Amino acid sequence: MYAKCGDLDTGLRVFLSSSNRDLVSWNSMIGGYAHHGFNDKALSLFYDMQLENIQPSRVTFVSALKACAKIEFRDEGRLVHAQAIEEGFDTGVIFGSALTNFYAKCGKISDACCVLEKQPNRHIGIWNALVAGCTQNGDGEKALQVFEKMRHDGYMPNEVTYVCALKACTGLASFDDGRRIHMLIIDNKMEKNSFVESSLIDMYSASGSLDDARKIFDGISSCDAITWSAIVTGYAQHGRGEEALLLFEQMQAEGVESDLFTLVNALKACTCLVALDVGELIHGLAVENGFETDLCLCSMLIDFYSKCGSLDDAAATFNHLPKHNIVTWSAMIGAFSLHGNIQAALGYFESMKQHGVKPDDIVFVSLLSTCAQMGLLKEGKQLFEAMIKEFGLTPTGEHYNCMVDLLGRVGCFGEAELLMEFSPAESSFVGWLTLLSHCKAHSRVTMGRKCFDRVTALDSGHASAYVLMSEIYEAAGMHEEAEIIRKMRDTGQVWKKPGQASVEINKKSHAFIVGDKSHFQIVDILAKLDVLNCSIIGTGHVPHAASVHSCGL
Repeated sequence: MYAKCGDLDTGLRVFLSSSNRDLVSWNSMIGGYAHHGFNDKALSLFYDMQLENIQPSRVTFVSALKACAKIEFRDEGRLVHAQAIEEGFDTGVIFGSALTNFYAKCGKISDACCVLEKQPNRHIGIWNALVAGCTQNGDGEKALQVFEKMRHDGYMPNEVTYVCALKACTGLASFDDGRRIHMLIIDNKMEKNSFVESSLIDMYSASGSLDDARKIFDGISSCDAITWSAIVTGYAQHGRGEEALLLFEQMQAEGVESDLFTLVNALKACTCLVALDVGELIHGLAVENGFETDLCLCSMLIDFYSKCGSLDDAAATFNHLPKHNIVTWSAMIGAFSLHGNIQAALGYFESMKQHGVKPDDIVFVSLLSTCAQMGLLKEGKQLFEAMIKEFGLTPTGEHYNCMVDLLGRVGCFGEAELLMEFSPAESSFVGWLTLLSHCKAHSRVTMGRKCFDRVTALDSGHASAYVLMSEIYEAAGMHEEAEIIRKMRDTGQVWKKPGQASVEINKKSHAFIVGDKSHFQIVDILAKLDVLNCSIIGTGHVPHAASVHSCGL
């Protein structure tokens, strides 16, 4: 009873104190530990029972195989399978499902398919085990092939099959298949199952079809925590933070308890919107629900507080943790790097090393980007060298771009150009564009033109390159050349993404996009901006607009 309810400690005490531990009690304990993911303990009990001369039953082998359904237990699982064959317990639908599930989740898809082929009665449970195993092992393509074969062979999928197939579509970004499976779900009248609904919301959200996801959500008469979590996560992960938070607040108002995953994604929305008040509320909910020491949540909280400018709260969150991992260390280093406090960031970097935690790519991106922003050439070079020689990390495009930014900022264009030749091709556009911007600051016309040609060869439709190059020419008095660049921009399919910002006032976020005048208080806002502009000019800060040109946006 205790094991089935998840109270494994009490169950184990009762079990160990019993003078008559029979097969049923052994099976109960092994099954309980396997069900709750304590694989090592389940297998240990499986071996212990045999040392006490208790012979396993088919139920025992099923639980043992479930405990082995992770790649690190694959060898143990093969031994369990061999023993089941030897003792004649390798038949039946339940055993076949467990065996199929074991091989599929351990990445042995061909073995799992062989098990299926040998089954005289291919029950839906065995098909589901194979589809689920392929999906969870990251082989979504095979999962969909099995799903189609199942239907072709005349077996009717159930809710579990559809959920696994939808997850496979989500993992593969195969959204045409997802829509087709949605139609099958409707045809078979299974669309009202909460697990199916949340999987559909996940699938449509992952594809960016948030309107379709919302349509499904709005059609649910009584949403549970799973569906609420799916829709909040969908909006948060696609940058629609305001809508995500409105849904989250509605979820709270309806008394639906938030799980850890929902809180993390709601906090992600707060971070994007710099919504401090709502984020603090979510922090409070996390504490109430016992999540305050979860490393994933706390790393998100550190990032959230730092982006809201509350470094003291970020540090307090970090210091409250009883232990740290690379993610929390990285979050703290990133927090102080974001605010240009390189000494504090390096202090946490040294502490992390002293605690035996090896820095990763993300840590070095944070540190190198700060060095670049502050023009700290010596520190940046030392970090880049340590990353390669001391920690054996291979620099990514982001690391190269940080170093190019740093070298360009301090005027070391020869070194920056040389480094660009080693940069991965997929990140070279950003690197050359960054170097082009520094050519403007250092009045480097020839180098600027070289960067411009490299940028436009990679993407001829990006407006920033044309604007920067024309400004470089204008500053050098080369007005004809500047005009040629502007004509190139005007005749091509050139675009520039409008800037966007948001601000939280009275617990409500307001988003602003360049050129947009649709805000209901736009008259008051523009009047206030005029006052601020006069104040700025009055203090001696006059904007330099000589090189600003309309891009026709």
